[in-house]
Amino acid sequence: MFDASVKPSKATPKLAHVTARAQIGAGDAAMVSNVRITGKGKLKLLIRGVGPSAGVSGKLKDPTLRVYTGKKLVAKNDNWGGKAALKRAFKDAGASGLSSKSKDAAVVVELGAGEHRVQLAAKGKATGIARLEVYVLP
Repeated sequence: MFDASVKPSKATPKLAHVTARAQIGAGDAAMVSNVRITGKGKLKLLIRGVGPSAGVSGKLKDPTLRVYTGKKLVAKNDNWGGKAALKRAFKDAGASGLSSKSKDAAVVVELGAGEHRVQLAAKGKATGIARLEVYVLP
């Protein structure tokens, strides 16, 4: 949990990022993670679905990423495409770089207080190992 109303300092540590790795598929085999934000204001997050760059055998070749607030889709990505804004976000978050041509997925999103859901899924009937990464951006 992260309180967006508290300004981080040496006296108030903050969460930098969370990563989960799993066997991913489509539909019911997608990875779903909840993100709960409390406090006032919004929190800027970098969310990535890393499959092709996961560095493991059996990796998911083409993950898709969706972020929901309630039932509303607020962000999605399929193939991050080497966009300059995302490269900057990777650096700001302290995240590893990804090949500009990889089919990994990534979004930057600002979320307010409440429950949010992140879905990392495969396309079609594909399966494989992928990581879901959530970074708090400055």
